[in-house]
Amino acid sequence: MFYIFFVAVMMLFGIFINVTGGDVDQLAEYLDKSPLSYVLSFISATIFYTFMEYLTKGRSVGKFLTKTKVVNVDGSLPTLKSFFIRSLCRFIPFEPFSFFSSKGYGWHDDYSGTRVVKISE
Repeated sequence: MFYIFFVAVMMLFGIFINVTGGDVDQLAEYLDKSPLSYVLSFISATIFYTFMEYLTKGRSVGKFLTKTKVVNVDGSLPTLKSFFIRSLCRFIPFEPFSFFSSKGYGWHDDYSGTRVVKISE
């Protein structure tokens, strides 16, 4: 889902550059060789995951399929700030390995004060 979002954003960006008289091919060549592409990916992913979970009240596409949702440790709905912290923490190096700890949840849940729980529908 994120890749669809990212491609759509880049297409809109390309259209904007083209309409304003810029050279889309030159920009694409520059981005291929620039750390700016990593920065744009990081920003896009953070915005996407933050607002996807916030607007769906803790349920991304994967969470709809697995019948789970994100809640605060006390069971309440997380704030936008919690979802933002959660999204940022996904980029901590080796974060996926944090699930192997005895806690059973990742750093993105630990630092944001959230947990993923099963729901009944």
